[in-house]
Amino acid sequence: MEHPRAILLLAKSGGFVPQFELQNVRLLREMGYRIFYAADFSRPVYGMRQEELDALGVTKIQIAVSGTPLAICSHLGELKKLKELTEREHITAVHCHTPVGGFLGRMLGRMFGRELKVIYTAHGFHFYQGAPVINWLFYPAEALMARYTDALITINREDFRRAKNFHLRPGGRVYRIPGVGICKERLQADEGAGKRWRQQHGIPQNAFHLLTMGELNRNKNHAVILRAMKRLSSREIFCSIAGEGGLRAELEREIAAFGLEDRVRLVGYQEDAASFLASGDAFLFPSRREGLGMAALEAMTVGLPVIAADNRGTREYMRQGVNGYICGWKDEKGFAVAINRLYRDPLLRETMGRAARRTAEKFSRERTTEIMARIYRNTLPPVRSAERGEKS
Repeated sequence: MEHPRAILLLAKSGGFVPQFELQNVRLLREMGYRIFYAADFSRPVYGMRQEELDALGVTKIQIAVSGTPLAICSHLGELKKLKELTEREHITAVHCHTPVGGFLGRMLGRMFGRELKVIYTAHGFHFYQGAPVINWLFYPAEALMARYTDALITINREDFRRAKNFHLRPGGRVYRIPGVGICKERLQADEGAGKRWRQQHGIPQNAFHLLTMGELNRNKNHAVILRAMKRLSSREIFCSIAGEGGLRAELEREIAAFGLEDRVRLVGYQEDAASFLASGDAFLFPSRREGLGMAALEAMTVGLPVIAADNRGTREYMRQGVNGYICGWKDEKGFAVAINRLYRDPLLRETMGRAARRTAEKFSRERTTEIMARIYRNTLPPVRSAERGEKS
């Protein structure tokens, strides 16, 4: 009996695909695929937005995963569950994301051989120029797993060059896309949205309002923002940090220790990114490591100048003194100086904001979707018309 084609999406957090990959889900549905999505749905890192998955007919599979693919033993039970799912649902392809999802997806590729097509999107390798030595433990793991990969997708030039040295399956290819693509419509706020957001969160309308978005973890490096804010004497400079994560309690303690409770807010995950961004005057992006950094690009899309840490991701779009400022990730003084410049010069903010908008145009969702459609066509088994009829 013929079965409709099915594909398995894999990631660490259940919120990952709704946050970053919905356009690819739509592409796969248009191609006639049934879609299964396996992740840990108990991790609300990005918010859940499950209704969007449900509307697209995605079947959700709960798996419990640890933080790193190197913890192989802890993943064996989940791998067995995924193997059984693949056999039962006649899954013919896997598209995996994040290191843990990438490990599980490629292990399935090893189990099923060439009959299971494997696509892996590396949203920023853990190893990179200047990375701590311990991060390079991921390099041999990625090189090994590449042997079970048909398409390896990267999002920056450094990762693309490094991935070209891996040995993929026969006929496998390495690609580079401009991130997951910016959805301009999602970032369009109605008039007055920014003012309402400020009012709801206790930010004075005349304040200079700094924004940042990202999971509250070590890599996102929010601590340098707090130290920079401590250096600034003006009481008119406020900062809102959007996101959730394991460091929330620690950041709250640091905010209190620095006496910043009245000027720094931890505002949680912001479902309405448009209103949040509309409330800001500038955007901070101090990550130690980024594959690209969609949060900064979204801020640029709405015309906010960006103060970012120098890393392989931000090098794809940051231009010093043009669309913002670049600092070392430990450089609290550099961040403070850059903040002060933008605070004191509204004309500079406006000029940099216009340049930021122009930069962001190169990272549109339309451009990414066009490339992803080509990758899917080149890699995945075609869905026959009979299968499309059976699906409908």
